[in-house]
Amino acid sequence: MKYAVDFKVINNIKVSENFKLSEFQCPCCYRAMIHPELLRRLQLVRTNFNSPIRVTSGYRCPLYNIRKEGAVHSKHLIGEEVDIIAIKDDLFAELVAVVEAIIPFGEHSANYTEQYIRLFLTDKEGVTE
Repeated sequence: MKYAVDFKVINNIKVSENFKLSEFQCPCCYRAMIHPELLRRLQLVRTNFNSPIRVTSGYRCPLYNIRKEGAVHSKHLIGEEVDIIAIKDDLFAELVAVVEAIIPFGEHSANYTEQYIRLFLTDKEGVTE
């Protein structure tokens, strides 16, 4: 007997003080994956920022990654990369400053554009083949 899995329902669990697993799920298939170390860092940023953060891109299944024209070896595919924004647009510069203080951009585990901040694990920190 096969059972249908409703990821929308099972992903509705807290995985840290301020985040639910559903915030990291793929919008295509609703599967979710987040590396524990990346979640720890993200929660540290959220705690120090003291304002809500939106995950705009978490786990991506291979099909969704193709649709988004993502990198072939994107860390989104293995739960080692997230893109975030401040819920309030006027706080984006403050969020960048908090991330910079916690995860220096020079360590190649965070970068940002005018629109979002990307947090990721380096190959040494995450899954290696």
